[in-house]
Amino acid sequence: MFMEALATTPPVNSGEIDGKVFVCNYRFLTADRRSYDADQLDDFLASLHASEGCHVAARAHWAPVFADLFADETAKAAPANALVVECRIVKHVPLESSPAKLIEHIERGFESIPGVDGNLRWFERSEGSADYIRLLKEVPECLRVPEL
Repeated sequence: MFMEALATTPPVNSGEIDGKVFVCNYRFLTADRRSYDADQLDDFLASLHASEGCHVAARAHWAPVFADLFADETAKAAPANALVVECRIVKHVPLESSPAKLIEHIERGFESIPGVDGNLRWFERSEGSADYIRLLKEVPECLRVPEL
């Protein structure tokens, strides 16, 4: 929630601009961990970290808990043992770069994983990018979807 708030809140003192930050959020609902290829998803997240130099964080929530916390209607309609899996990919890129190829790579990667069918949302921001990346280095990465 904090990372998304950074994206939607106008900066007061934007700090140093030394590039821009690209943030991609992918979320999908699944019946359980056996309903999708968890190993392939974990491998894909690790490859994004290694090959693209992205900061990766993956989380899983029980659908009813997620529905209550975030007022999510899709999760509310899901069975009690369903999971909401969220993956956040962040990359610090030069100001003049276009994220189109990276977005396509990420989208195709998720789509290629059996049982994964979700929504991709992304944004980029240049204001305060140096401060954002400095802060992000303190946020632990999670290259595997944790088991619940």
